[in-house]
Amino acid sequence: MNYVVYDLETNGVNVLNNSIMQMSVIATDGQVLLNEYVYPFDGIIDAVDIHKIDEKKLKDNNALNLDELCCMIKKVIRDKYGRNSVTWVAYNNFGFDQMVLEMGFKKVNARMPENWSFMDIFPLVKDKFKNIQPNYKLSSVYKFLVNKNEGINYHCSLDDCICLFEIFQVCTIFEDEFINSNKVEVSTAYLMGYLKVAN
Repeated sequence: MNYVVYDLETNGVNVLNNSIMQMSVIATDGQVLLNEYVYPFDGIIDAVDIHKIDEKKLKDNNALNLDELCCMIKKVIRDKYGRNSVTWVAYNNFGFDQMVLEMGFKKVNARMPENWSFMDIFPLVKDKFKNIQPNYKLSSVYKFLVNKNEGINYHCSLDDCICLFEIFQVCTIFEDEFINSNKVEVSTAYLMGYLKVAN
């Protein structure tokens, strides 16, 4: 199975209506496949106090439009894996990242390949490492499992993605159980379309 780990920064926490402002993707061989800033689809630059992505940072990093991002995502995955199946791994994937990514594709009428599936590493970590303190935030899990926590800019999608990549490497000892953390199909929200987004 081909896995990629990914992370998103957005302008809010509403999975149906917020917009991607940064996305990073790393292959399990450590190659950074994507690290791009994105102009929010709804034009709202928000949550700057969390991710520090303001209009200047978007301009300085030649931010993409959402349709350009979706095209680039498919290109880098195709260049790396051809037409083979790919599983997208994130932390709290089913509760946030997957939904946001799918809705992003839907907003620009881009089709997600049918051989993409999703895996949430969060339930696996919570099940296998029951003594992580003080909580199961990415920073706490990373410090516990990887024993690092310095020089990391949490809420930068690339730094978060690097942390997730290292956490994923630790969790490969449970690879036989990965299937229990997978969704073979894209979510109901994507299949149903915009839902309330267009309202």
